[in-house]
Amino acid sequence: MSNVLAGIGRGQLEVLNERVAARRAIFDRYVEGLSDIPGLEFQEESTNSQGNRWLTVISLDPNQVHVHVYQLMRALRNIGIETRPSWKPMQMQPLLADAEFEPHSEEEAVGPAVFLRTLCHPSGSAMSPAEQDGVIKSIRTVLSEGYAS
Repeated sequence: MSNVLAGIGRGQLEVLNERVAARRAIFDRYVEGLSDIPGLEFQEESTNSQGNRWLTVISLDPNQVHVHVYQLMRALRNIGIETRPSWKPMQMQPLLADAEFEPHSEEEAVGPAVFLRTLCHPSGSAMSPAEQDGVIKSIRTVLSEGYAS
């Protein structure tokens, strides 16, 4: 690491607690605004830990929510809200297309299943409550009305 990057990193440490608190508040606001929707879930925190909530990710149960996360992503993009899929599992990356894959169980390959059910939401530290209210309202609208496009 260069001295310049180290200096920037040290400067960021001075506001780390403030940024983590902001991200955690944004996560909590999403939970408050969306957790009553059947089939929509948030990642739980591990026992004896406190995550920084760098990203807010929802999971949609396809047996309860009849809008696929990619349909939700497109509908939100059409109204100016940027979301993105969660991380694509390594075995689904082009570089490993010919590699052998060993699933977690015979019933389900966990990584691909999670990838196809999850979506990252706007969660930047500077996000205002009004901006977040707009995202929450839009998600609720798309999931209640369905996707048409």
